Amino acid sequence: MSLNGFYQVSFGAALPGAGGVVVLKDGEITGGDDQYLYSGTYSANGNRLTTQITVAAYVAGAKSVFGNSADKFVLRLDGEYHQDGFSLVGSSPFGGQGIGAIGKKLNTLDLNG
Repeated sequence: MSLNGFYQVSFGAALPGAGGVVVLKDGEITGGDDQYLYSGTYSANGNRLTTQITVAAYVAGAKSVFGNSADKFVLRLDGEYHQDGFSLVGSSPFGGQGIGAIGKKLNTLDLNG
């Protein structure tokens, strides 16, 4: 099963209700939300998914889902994927409460056509 595509992502950590959009394509992740851009890599083995994502603010005073102001940080998230999306968890890079991320695969969009 190909993971390539667009995903609506909901994040849960110290601040609930955060969300964004990510694109998974051939082992790379890109995306963002209203304060941060995401860029990283993923690998899949069976139905297991492992990611490493750099998160960088593009607005001054951006507040992360962990409840702090952070210009840049790295997330390592692991979990499972299925036909409709994925469910991942990871530790906070700042200590304290970890993070959960649920991705819902969106309809395919051909950016070349």
